[in-house]
Amino acid sequence: MPLVVYSLIRIGLILLCAWGLFEAGARGLVLWLLAIVLGMMLSYLLFRGPRDAAARYLQERSEHHSARASSKRCGKGAQEDNAHEDGLAQ
Repeated sequence: MPLVVYSLIRIGLILLCAWGLFEAGARGLVLWLLAIVLGMMLSYLLFRGPRDAAARYLQERSEHHSARASSKRCGKGAQEDNAHEDGLAQ
């Protein structure tokens, strides 16, 4: 959920920058390119808390998935298969 919140904040900031640039006279592709660049820079400077929460969420999710994959790889069935193969090799 922190990832969704941070993404929505960034999209809102980009739209706010686009509105400001539109009022300043920018149009077309230049408007959107400037809005995206400004939105990226401002979100980096202004929204450290939500960005850190999103990064923590992604890290925890990655650790959970790698731990789950590791337990599947070395589960009871895999250990039994390894023991059986070792018995056949001798």
